[in-house]
Amino acid sequence: NGGSCAVETAAQFPIRLVESGPCGGALAAAHCGKLTGREKILAFDMGGTTAKAVMSDNGDFPITTESEVARVYRFKRGSGLPLLVPVLDMIEIGAGGGSVAHLNELNLPVVGPESAGSEPGPACYDRGGQNPTVTDADLLLGYLNPDYFLGGKMLLNLNLAEKAVTGLSGKMGMDRVQAALGIHNLVNENMANAARVHAAERGLDLEGYALVATGGAGPVHACGVAKRLRLKTVIVPPIAGVGSAFGLMLAPIAFDFARSLPTGLDGLDVDRLNGLFEEMEQDGHVVVTKAGVKKRELTVTRTADMRYAGQGHEIRVPVPNGILTAESRRVLQAAFDAEYQRLYGRICPGVAVQAIHWRVTVSGPRPENLKASASMRHNREAKKGTRPVVFDNEMGFVEVPVYDRYAIAEKFSAHGPVVIEEAESTTLVPPGWTVVADGLGHLILTHGGANG
Repeated sequence: NGGSCAVETAAQFPIRLVESGPCGGALAAAHCGKLTGREKILAFDMGGTTAKAVMSDNGDFPITTESEVARVYRFKRGSGLPLLVPVLDMIEIGAGGGSVAHLNELNLPVVGPESAGSEPGPACYDRGGQNPTVTDADLLLGYLNPDYFLGGKMLLNLNLAEKAVTGLSGKMGMDRVQAALGIHNLVNENMANAARVHAAERGLDLEGYALVATGGAGPVHACGVAKRLRLKTVIVPPIAGVGSAFGLMLAPIAFDFARSLPTGLDGLDVDRLNGLFEEMEQDGHVVVTKAGVKKRELTVTRTADMRYAGQGHEIRVPVPNGILTAESRRVLQAAFDAEYQRLYGRICPGVAVQAIHWRVTVSGPRPENLKASASMRHNREAKKGTRPVVFDNEMGFVEVPVYDRYAIAEKFSAHGPVVIEEAESTTLVPPGWTVVADGLGHLILTHGGANG
């Protein structure tokens, strides 16, 4: 849910840890947005198996209680086990560095959801994998440095990547470079389309959002996804490849409580509701203070799941703190109207409103003054050289400058195409994009020369 808890609490409620890794990446992205002065962030985290995306406004995230695990059809909603625990409302996309490219039953190219995983991994890992993956395609296109994967601790085998992609390209009747570029572009389109649908289902407009890329593969694919979403700004924070780990350090101690009390607002029993809130808040004080938070530092947030009578779904509505009175019915009605109007652009005057669930989040303060940083070495040459890279079939391979992220200084700027390497990831700056390094080590990429 974007919070952390004590080990004892986690052992008592292990289900609350579901999706904690991707949530860490989202927290890191929101923190990056705050540091760079951006209120609207599309957190994009792409690792070895999947990619996740979630939208944040002013550092806040939408929460859902409709997540699933153990899906029979991996990314098909409704095919898994529903979990009624609060998690960040993320979209999961079947695309990661290990996602396998193949032809489906209709003889059409698809990527994923099958993944080579870490064992045996992509073919280029030289650990027995033979299927072409996204990582193999990116290596073949020149986006990755075979001698600098994991900062040079792991060497990638270009010949095995070529062999794996050639096996697919032969079935498709094209050369392996075309096939590799097709894999890369197809993955980007799949991720952009999923994010587009996710936003539309929630009544959100992506215009004006900045994409923050984390995960080992995120910065490689970020511009391709952003361009398809018509986003003009991409931000790659320091140590983006381990963004989830850094994000977990940003999570405040927090715990959620919920009680079901279905009732119409007209017949709301405020005395009973006050009792429910008092019970949940007392339980929250115990859990959070046991984790080391001082009582004076606690924050209590109340919400309710509300809907029009007869609807099959609810929306999350803020509830004021303190003792509720008969006047609170009017306040809740106004809060519901405002949130419903924001989500759907209209309200239904005269239709009765129901509240189904009542929720409390008790949390401690957010960690302050945490900044991701890498070991910068400005005393050496930032440019490492050039290497051939492919961005489209017509241009073919072009020599592209390669930079060492640890050596570039503040206000460094360059026009794409550019490749910027670091131990945990690689940032790809395609033609038409500009990259600038700010004073905190963020790479700000803009499309069409626009200011970030």
